[in-house]
Amino acid sequence: MIQTVTGEISKNEISGSTLIHEHICCVSNDMLHAFGKRWLDKDVLIEHCSKILCDMKKSYGLELLVDGTPLDLGRDAKVLKEVSERSGVKIVASSGLYIYPSMVTLSNTEEDIAGWFFNEVSNGMENTSIKPGILKCATDNSGISEDNERRLGALGRVQAKSGLPLYIHTLHQEGTVQKALEILFDRGANLQKIIIGHLDDSCDYEYIKKLLSYGCYVSFDRRHYTVHYTETVAKTLVKLCEKGYSDRLLVSDDCCLYSDFCREGSKWTRAEDIKDTLAYVFEALKKSFIEHGGRESSYNRITSQNTLSIMDV
Repeated sequence: MIQTVTGEISKNEISGSTLIHEHICCVSNDMLHAFGKRWLDKDVLIEHCSKILCDMKKSYGLELLVDGTPLDLGRDAKVLKEVSERSGVKIVASSGLYIYPSMVTLSNTEEDIAGWFFNEVSNGMENTSIKPGILKCATDNSGISEDNERRLGALGRVQAKSGLPLYIHTLHQEGTVQKALEILFDRGANLQKIIIGHLDDSCDYEYIKKLLSYGCYVSFDRRHYTVHYTETVAKTLVKLCEKGYSDRLLVSDDCCLYSDFCREGSKWTRAEDIKDTLAYVFEALKKSFIEHGGRESSYNRITSQNTLSIMDV
């Protein structure tokens, strides 16, 4: 079963396309707490995002979206539920933490942190009964610090206990992902339920093959606006499919429909930009994949069956 914000579903209920890593909204909880509607009107947010997902469902057959926003990036379970109900697109919410340092995690034990997030998985998020369907952790930009290892270890413990898939945000040029996998494995995590994100930052076939040897899924989930980068990702995906890895590949856009981390004037993803943002994997990347020898059936598997397989618990 797959845990969505509107309840559990069978993977057989999803026959259309999926996205493994997107964001409905990334927002500063501190600024939102301080300024309320002056900072972000949630009614406007819900209306805007619901319309975009309705259009995605109509144009690209989108039926399931995994929202990669943990609580320290501004996750709002009620907003996700409302957007899902209005748009008809099933949404999976994330539990876990991003990379930002926190006095709370610095001053508590790994076991304590694991307990908080297992409670979310068991009882619901943000004082609601809405449960997450995926976990998220992240490696630090400057290597794995003591606090970062504590966070990774905690989420590894939650994965081992809950069986939920776990997504790792990482910067591959920092070389931290293999150490992160060792930490997760040491805490009992099932590496076959791990998604290593942002592989399009590397596209190094030998490096990706080594990561796949752990049994993980690998996700190419950044948008590349230039033809060169799109072609590089497409060629890498084609090669991986030809080498027999098509069942463990994922693609997405890492698109924020609203983000206050952006400068004023570019916080909202506009409907006219959807082909280059939220629909990038169904437009430019798919076209390039096929142009470079990939089979459409393989690409459709990547954007549907593979997501459902990793999400199914």
